Amino acid sequence: MKKRKPRLPAIEYIRGIAMMGVIAIHVGSQYLMSAIHGHPANFHAP
Repeated sequence: MKKRKPRLPAIEYIRGIAMMGVIAIHVGSQYLMSAIHGHPANFHAP
């Protein structure tokens, strides 16, 4: 049988920060691509 290691709160915190960074990079790249291509839903020109 395999013993489970106890979860370290610091590691879980760092993992959460990294996951938020991945999501932020993905959302930001989608926004920039739609702004560059002139999609009207995301790019509001005066």
